[in-house]
Amino acid sequence: MPDTVTLPKTEYEYLHRIAERYELLQNAVREDFFEEPSVRDTGEIIATFKKSERYNKAFLQSLSRGLRESSFLKKSNKQ
Repeated sequence: MPDTVTLPKTEYEYLHRIAERYELLQNAVREDFFEEPSVRDTGEIIATFKKSERYNKAFLQSLSRGLRESSFLKKSNKQ
């Protein structure tokens, strides 16, 4: 059985781009995903988002609700 495979250049480029994206994602998850957050105070988190002036009121309300319901932050605040 031959050790080489012949692909059209466009197919090779497509597969190569997918492999690069996968590697980037894998590195990001490996490095940052399980890192402890530096801030656990939900009020401080919301204030920082609000101060940036990048997010609308609906998003900030949704974020606030999500942070209040976060089991990770609840667990962290008890420690």
